[in-house]
Amino acid sequence: MNKHDFTPLGMQQLLAALYALNDEALAAEAAALQNDFNGWCMLHFNLDSQQLSYLMGIDQQMQVQLSSRGSYYLKQRGAINLMQVNQNPLLKGDGDSAKIFNLNEQQNSTYSPDTGYQNLSSLNIQVTYPAGS
Repeated sequence: MNKHDFTPLGMQQLLAALYALNDEALAAEAAALQNDFNGWCMLHFNLDSQQLSYLMGIDQQMQVQLSSRGSYYLKQRGAINLMQVNQNPLLKGDGDSAKIFNLNEQQNSTYSPDTGYQNLSSLNIQVTYPAGS
């Protein structure tokens, strides 16, 4: 599988390739993500030395959340969105020390007699950079 840029487009390209896999191969990818977040990211994304350094420094609790929720959404072939917010003037500091990594889930349930019950959820990963980055 080709590596992709760590960008919103790169994430969508990676997911398209992963979701084209059969269920068994996708389950293996989800298990690999669950077991080794950093290794899985290095295998699937083109990361420069600064991105790699930041990845290795992400707090263990955040890595557990990213690997656990990411694995779940992969197995379900769910929506995973990477959003990048550049140059937030409210952030103070330079480079990685002021970068914010935010993870949230959005769930929408609907019902109508025509379509029945639908549960649509997404995993949203937002990276916010300080002004001047």
